[in-house]
Amino acid sequence: MSPLTPRHEQASQEHGDHILKDGQPYTQGPSTSTSSQQLSGFMMQVLKSLHIIRQTQQLQSEQLMMITDILHHVDGPPAEPLSFAQFETLEEFLAFEKELTACEQKRVQLKQQMQIIGGDGAKDKTARILRKMLCHEVGAAFTWYGTKTKGKFSSLQFCKVMCACITANKPKEVAVGTLKEVEATTMSWLRHAQERLQKHCNKCLFICVQLRLQC
Repeated sequence: MSPLTPRHEQASQEHGDHILKDGQPYTQGPSTSTSSQQLSGFMMQVLKSLHIIRQTQQLQSEQLMMITDILHHVDGPPAEPLSFAQFETLEEFLAFEKELTACEQKRVQLKQQMQIIGGDGAKDKTARILRKMLCHEVGAAFTWYGTKTKGKFSSLQFCKVMCACITANKPKEVAVGTLKEVEATTMSWLRHAQERLQKHCNKCLFICVQLRLQC
């Protein structure tokens, strides 16, 4: 009489190529091993592709940040710095104001010129720009808000460019001026323009008289 076969051995024989190894199912046969290798190779390809995609996205993100940073530091289209003498008459200034309204490049050039003039603070910068670029006659023709007999300086392109120049973002160590400071300084300069114009005329008249007496 043949010896009894244990139940787990019978199950192993019934399933053929499936046996237990270290308590875990173990599959024998070359087809199973090949499938496992193919799956492993496919997963490696997927991981490699994901890594390449991630690197590409990171590079594109860095390039986008660089472009954005450059655009934030560009005031406008490239232009040659504007160089001109002080406007000696109101007519000259009004003609230039029309050019500013019609041409963005002129506004960029004007801003560059104002930046070159510079100053120690918002008030000093404003006063220096007004003194160096506008004559007394121009100042006497305007007030900040305008009146029945004088123009509205705050609505001029010249004024808007000046405000943008002085209040523009600067490095942390450079104080940024406020519109209130620009407005207060400009209002004071315009308010006393007529007085300065009168003194200038009186001085010119005195010089003319002295020259005539010497002749």
